[in-house]
Amino acid sequence: MKTRQSKNDRMRKRWQAYRSQGLCGKCGREDDRTRAGLSYCEACWSKRKARHEQYNAAAMRIYYRRKEEGVCVRCGMPRGDSEVLMCEYCRQKMNAAYRRYVKRRKGDQNG
Repeated sequence: MKTRQSKNDRMRKRWQAYRSQGLCGKCGREDDRTRAGLSYCEACWSKRKARHEQYNAAAMRIYYRRKEEGVCVRCGMPRGDSEVLMCEYCRQKMNAAYRRYVKRRKGDQNG
């Protein structure tokens, strides 16, 4: 039985082969977008964009519903302070991620 890793490797190799030839990385077609150096043909780009917009709309519905209910907008757990939108745990995770981001950015600028 083939593993997920081997499937991912095959997909990655196919993507790289298509892109190296100037083709759409998803389907292997060539059109104006791929000739301009972009990764997706018009058909694949519009499908990807529609999927992305659908996902964002669903995520925003969840966000606003949780905000209205007074729970953490990230995890849905009760939040302690009514002034903030996230529970303490999610706030700590977000702050730690932001600190890592800033540290990485400072390292990039110095190096």
